[in-house]
Amino acid sequence: MDQTRSKACMLRYGDTEICIDPSESVLHLLGKKYTMLIISVLGNGSTRQNFNDIRSSIPGISSTILSRRIKDLIDSGLVERRSGQITTYALTEKGMNVRNSLMPLLQYISVLDRNGD
Repeated sequence: MDQTRSKACMLRYGDTEICIDPSESVLHLLGKKYTMLIISVLGNGSTRQNFNDIRSSIPGISSTILSRRIKDLIDSGLVERRSGQITTYALTEKGMNVRNSLMPLLQYISVLDRNGD
């Protein structure tokens, strides 16, 4: 990695420095439309969700986009698919950790929105 790239990827947090490059693919996925909503739907439920349950919980999402996002989330290890009589989806432990890590940021953004900042 060149020196300029090295500086750009480093994030300082307290006494530590973290290179964000390893998380780039997950950050890219989280930035795609509907990804956070899918994570929210799967993380809010106490039971596994089937495709139609997820789709009906997210207004405006097409079946095609939902299929793509679920595949991407499975490929990244954030969601698991279980086949049976009905195929269901759930967040993996990694997916729950990502969701829980994002909650403070999402709460802060919610406060900013309410305050008009």
